[in-house]
Amino acid sequence: MASIGQLAAGVAHEINNPVGFVNSNISSLKDYMQDIYSLIDAYEKLEANCVSENASKDTVQALRKKIDWEYIKDDSQNLIAECEDGMSRIKQIVSDLKDFSRVDEVEWQWSDIHSGIESTLNIVN
Repeated sequence: MASIGQLAAGVAHEINNPVGFVNSNISSLKDYMQDIYSLIDAYEKLEANCVSENASKDTVQALRKKIDWEYIKDDSQNLIAECEDGMSRIKQIVSDLKDFSRVDEVEWQWSDIHSGIESTLNIVN
């Protein structure tokens, strides 16, 4: 059991490092995407005021249709939300592994069996 605890603690530590920077990057990406959406919204308002015979306006409209901008906008928000959910789940697994291994505790002490069972079930799940 001690060896399994040490293994769990090592795995948790190794997973925790990349999770930290990926989580930070996702947060920054989410902020950047919100800024990009605001910029595109401003351009769309300008486009609405352009003369309809304007070749640039036609080019922009064709590109928006070609890349399916509305779908990209909605889907990118969903992708970021799913990444955040995945990172949250990974962080919970790491936390459960640390709880299971008792890596932060140096002395024997009483333990809450309900918490231990819950952590174990989260890891197994």
